[in-house]
This record gives sequence, C-alpha cells and structure tokens, in this order.
Amino acid sequence: MAMTLGTDSGDGSARSVLLSARGSVAPDVDPSPADDATASDGVGAAWLIGPFVASLTAASVHTVAAYRGDVRDFAAWAERGVAAGPASVDRTLLRRYVAFLTTRRYAKRTVARKVAALRRYFRWLHRAGHLPVDPSASLHAPSGEGRLPRVLDAHEIDHLLDAPADEDEPIWRRLRDDAVLELLYGSGIRVSELCAIDVDHPDLARGVVTVWGKGSKQRQVPLSATAVEALRGWSGVRGDVVPVSAGSALFGNVVCTILTQNALLRWSMAST
Repeated sequence: MAMTLGTDSGDGSARSVLLSARGSVAPDVDPSPADDATASDGVGAAWLIGPFVASLTAASVHTVAAYRGDVRDFAAWAERGVAAGPASVDRTLLRRYVAFLTTRRYAKRTVARKVAALRRYFRWLHRAGHLPVDPSASLHAPSGEGRLPRVLDAHEIDHLLDAPADEDEPIWRRLRDDAVLELLYGSGIRVSELCAIDVDHPDLARGVVTVWGKGSKQRQVPLSATAVEALRGWSGVRGDVVPVSAGSALFGNVVCTILTQNALLRWSMAST
C-alpha cells in the first residue's frame, strides 16, 4: 500500500470519499474565542453567551465554536426584532427563527445543529436560574432525510490501499500515509480521533488503540494485523521526521509538525 496524502499522486477522489466516510473534517476554526468566556460576541451582554460557552466543558473545541456562533447568530437576529435578551424570547419567537433558517437554504443538518445549540443554551439559562422556564423545551428542527456517505466498492478500496507510489516519494511519507489509511479504513475511527492519537495510545502487542471521541469519551478500538504492521513501520521512522515541537502526537510532518484534520482535507482535495 502506498497512497500518498501529501502529494498529488494517486486517486484523490477515492481518498476524499474515505476521509469523509470516516469523519467529517471541520473547517478552519480558531479555538481561542471559544475558550475565552469574556470575548465580545457583538450582541448585548444580557445574552450571557460567554458564561454559556464556559459551561460546555465536555464538548469538543469545534462543537463549542459552532454552538457559540449559533447562539450569537440567533441573538443578533432577535435583537433586530423585539428581544433585547433571553428573557424576551418565547417559543413563538424560536419557531419563527427556525422558519427563517429554512428560508436561508441551510442544509437540514445545519438547521438541526443550530436548534440543538439553542436548546442547550436555553436549558442552561433555565437551570442556572436566569430564566423561569425553558422556551426551547418543545423546539424541534424540521424533519428530513439525512445524508449518508458514499461507500467505496471493493475495487476502489484495493486501488486506494495497494496503488504503487511515486518513485520520488520519501519513504517516511509512504510509511506514515500507510498507517493513516489503514487506521481509517480498518478501525473506522474518525479523522479527528486519528489526529489526536499520541505515541503511547496504540498497544501493538494487544492490537488495540486508545482514542478519545465526541464528548471526550475514551474507548479502545481493535487494530487489524495490517494496521499493526503499518503502525510499526511508521513508528520506526517517526522520531527522524516529526520535530520535537510536535510533542507526543503520533502523526506529524516535517513541515506541518502535527497532522491536523485540515491538513488531511487539503491533501485529499488537492488531488481531486
């Protein structure tokens, strides 16, 4: 197996499908504002967006950033009408907002996430004593069919994993990309989980790897024999490739240091 994530060689289209099937790659997000509970959101202080964000201790940085943006967008929309803060929001206003979102041609999954963010926000306001009732208790997103990823057929999988590499491709990159693809294909972990793996998370003797998923939940995932061998190959050269600045991250790059979700997205799209 010798597909390359860092060059333009190979079947990039199949690789893109594999990456999307294993976990959605988030767009560039600056996590700093999501962590700063005092940062300005461009709306009135009465909305208490900073304290709400600070309460999302178990959510991923991308979920925190998305929820903050969703609540901020609602607050800005509401302020253009009659609501100066959450105390002025009722169920009718929330339903009007959901109807407004459907006219903006958002994907159904995006609307569902925005509704989930508002439900969590108003539930927090109620539990924290800022509101006497939760106006979002019966709020639901419009129903609709969800999108399923396209599944690769056997021929595409064989081509993806066993295609010959470019002659000028560095051996370390082949070893790293083999390990990345075997983990994604063989174990079914998400791209975000793969990028968060440290050097001590795989237990090659037992054939398992420890990953942290959504909500910071830890689980052990079994590894195929091929994935174990691929990880052994990459681990043997990692110390000569990945700078010390990358810390204990298992996957890295001489340029990017730590392998990130956005790097995987850029590499996959560059070959499509």
